[in-house]
Amino acid sequence: MKKILLSIVLLFSAFMITGCMGINEFKDVSIEIKEGTLSATGATIVLTNHSNQEYTYGEEYKIEKKEGFSWKELTCEDCWFNSYANILGANEEVELDCNFESYFGKLEKGTYRLTKSVRQEDNTEKNISVEFVID
Repeated sequence: MKKILLSIVLLFSAFMITGCMGINEFKDVSIEIKEGTLSATGATIVLTNHSNQEYTYGEEYKIEKKEGFSWKELTCEDCWFNSYANILGANEEVELDCNFESYFGKLEKGTYRLTKSVRQEDNTEKNISVEFVID
């Protein structure tokens, strides 16, 4: 009985860890940095909807810096984003300018990850992210 209970707990734990780590498993909407736009002060990101349904997104995003084997979220200085929802139509692509310096200061050399959230029509939120390097 103890072995069965332990197996169930371990299986559930593995499922929860895998679910938390799978930030880019969402395939309906992708995010990338537009070529030639990345600098220590900002970038243009491209959101692409690969599905036949609409999604909404806001201006807000977060940036994390890789430190060893983990990610540390950068602190946002005087951070405020407009809270209105933009529509990303079916099979549509949109470019967004992100001014890192305004919210996080000039980024130092390192590996970073920018994460945005998009919402489905049923209001389910999905996170999408893109990694980049500042040399």
